[in-house]
Amino acid sequence: MRNLISMAVILHVVITAAGLQLNGEEVQFGDMIAYPPVCDGKITLQHFAVYVGDRTFPGKEPEHDIFERLSMCTNKLHFTLKATMAWLHITEDTETLSPTCIFSTLNVADKPYVFNYLDGYKENGKEYKKGKEEKMEERIREKYNKCSLYSAVGNNCEHLATYVRYGEKISLQVNLSGEKLCILPKAQQKLVYAKGVAKCQNKDG
Repeated sequence: MRNLISMAVILHVVITAAGLQLNGEEVQFGDMIAYPPVCDGKITLQHFAVYVGDRTFPGKEPEHDIFERLSMCTNKLHFTLKATMAWLHITEDTETLSPTCIFSTLNVADKPYVFNYLDGYKENGKEYKKGKEEKMEERIREKYNKCSLYSAVGNNCEHLATYVRYGEKISLQVNLSGEKLCILPKAQQKLVYAKGVAKCQNKDG
């Protein structure tokens, strides 16, 4: 029994020392974390976050290990108030109603996985690479609680994740709902979501 307990302790230490792993892949600071797409009628959304681990940032609690932006869905009241105020041409103090970029705790039950889909991608002589850690930290501090109004095609969680990692706001979200809605360069449109990302089934068909 003593040997069994010792083996269990050793195994636990090995797993702990290896750090967080998703699908057998060790997660590093600045990795983009993706979740399986959620289908809602004809609209398909996929959530993204950035892994920050145990790094220290203003506003981050010890249990927090990801940086993400709240979407229109998770901040529906704020989004509705902001949209209504804009319709009524009320501009004062609207920033406080905007969805925010926050630190959160990763929930493995949501089946997240590492998805740095632009790593190594080349376009017009440029190759997308992971940014330097100090630059990524700087971008996180820049965006913390300052996301501005949510937009599915212009300012979503994927835009935040790619901005933190690559320094550019890029999103392929619209490809999940239909190519006709794409506003991205053709070369980027041809990028295929991989690693088990499921297609949204057409509920009308």
